[in-house]
Amino acid sequence: MGGEAGSRSAACATAHARSEEAGGALVVSLHRPPLNVLDLPTIRALQAALVPLPARRDLKALVLRSGIEGVFSAGVEDVLPSEDVEEGLRAFLRKRRPRWRDR
Repeated sequence: MGGEAGSRSAACATAHARSEEAGGALVVSLHRPPLNVLDLPTIRALQAALVPLPARRDLKALVLRSGIEGVFSAGVEDVLPSEDVEEGLRAFLRKRRPRWRDR
């Protein structure tokens, strides 16, 4: 990660999600026009941005935002088996939740 002091920027796993650090916050922006529908690559990009956070004691906030004006997200792409998405999200949260509570 490079950038000026106090501000770092790095790309997530895909072009559909980007992250930038500023003022003690990690800002993750969705960029999947036209409606930021979450597909598997986008979900993996979000996960890649979030997984290292428990070890980042320098970060004080996480902001999840849309890079598309006027829309946040239309939801999860319906070609994904909903059970897989739900279980994947549950597993991710189970692993991270205890660490987030410690802060």
